[in-house]
Amino acid sequence: MKIGNTIHTLRKTKQMTQEQLAAAVGVSTPAVSKWETGSAYPDITLLAPLARALDTTIDNLLSYRQELSSQEAEVIKSELRGYFETHGFRAGMEKGMEYIRQYPNSDRLKLEIGMMAVNLAYTIDADYTDEELLELQKKNSLLYEQVLKSEDKELRYMAAMALISVCMQNKEYDRAEELLKGLPARSGPCPDKLYPTLYLMKEDYGQALELAGQQLLGELNEVFMSLMTFYTVAKRRQDPDGAVYYARTYTDLVKQFGIANPNGEFLLLDAFLAKGDTEQALDVFQKYIDSVIGLDLSYGGDNPFFPRQKQDTIPEKEAGIKKSVYKAIAMDQSFEPIRNSEIFKQGMERLGRHIQSIQ
Repeated sequence: MKIGNTIHTLRKTKQMTQEQLAAAVGVSTPAVSKWETGSAYPDITLLAPLARALDTTIDNLLSYRQELSSQEAEVIKSELRGYFETHGFRAGMEKGMEYIRQYPNSDRLKLEIGMMAVNLAYTIDADYTDEELLELQKKNSLLYEQVLKSEDKELRYMAAMALISVCMQNKEYDRAEELLKGLPARSGPCPDKLYPTLYLMKEDYGQALELAGQQLLGELNEVFMSLMTFYTVAKRRQDPDGAVYYARTYTDLVKQFGIANPNGEFLLLDAFLAKGDTEQALDVFQKYIDSVIGLDLSYGGDNPFFPRQKQDTIPEKEAGIKKSVYKAIAMDQSFEPIRNSEIFKQGMERLGRHIQSIQ
C-alpha cells in the first residue's frame, strides 16, 4: 500500500506542514511522519478526515487509481486546454489541480499542467492579482520539484528545464546552475532530426517537408533566443549601434522566413529609444503595430518553408497576445519619449480598434 506516499504528495501539493495536517485530523505530528515514511498506517477511522483535509477521496488515499497512461494524460490535457479557453485561466487552473488531486502520483499529469499554466498564460483573467500570480508560480515550482523525483528520465529532464526557467526569472541563479549541471549530457544527433532524411529517402516528400518545417521552426526559435542575448548584452554595455545591429538581424530573419514573431520590431524600437533616435523609433513603432495587428500563428500554405504546418492555434490565443502587447505598451515607461506623438497615439488607437473587432 502506498498511502504514505499519497499523503506526502497531497500534503505538499496543498503546501501543508505535517503539523498542520496532524492538527486537522486530530493526531500527533510524529504520527503523520510515520504514515509518510511507511512505518505505520493511519487508522481506518481517520481516512475520511484525511481525505477532507487533503481535499481528495478515500479511493485516492488508498491508491485505488493512482496512475495514468500517457494516452489518458493526453486526453486530460486536451480537455483542460478547452476548459481554459471557455472558462478562463483561473477556472482552468482549479480544474487542473482537481485532476492532480485525483491522480496524485501521475508525474506526467503534473508536468503537463505546470507547463500548461505557462503556455496558456494568454488566457489569464484581467482581474488576476499579483498575489495569485505569485501563488501560481509557487505551485508550478512545487509540481516541477515533485516530477524531478520521477522514475521517467524524460519527465525529469523536462521538469528540470521548466524549473531552470522559473529560477532564472526569479534570479535564483545558483539553483538554476545547480539544475543545469545535473542535467544528463545529450551527445550525438537527436534521433528526431533523422526523420526528415528518412522520409526523403523513402520519397515521402510531403512528410519530409512537414517534419523539416517543424524542426526549422524549433531551430529558428533557438537562434532568436541567442540573438536576444546578443542584443541584451550590447544594450547593457551601452553599445547602441551593436544593439541596433542585433535587432535588425532578428527582424531580417523574421521577414526571411515569414515567422509570426513581432519581437524583432520591438527590439529595434527599444534600441532606437535607448539611443535617443525618436524619429527612427516612431518609424519602427508603426511597423511594430502592423506586425502585432497582422499576427497569424496558423502558418498558411503560402509560406514556402512551412506549407504543411498544422499549428495548434486558436483565434483566442492571437487575441490574447495582442491584448497583452497593448497593455505592455500602455504601461512601459520606455515609450515616454514618443508617447505624446501623433504617430504613437494613432498606432495605439489602431491596435485598440483591431482588438475590439476580434473580440
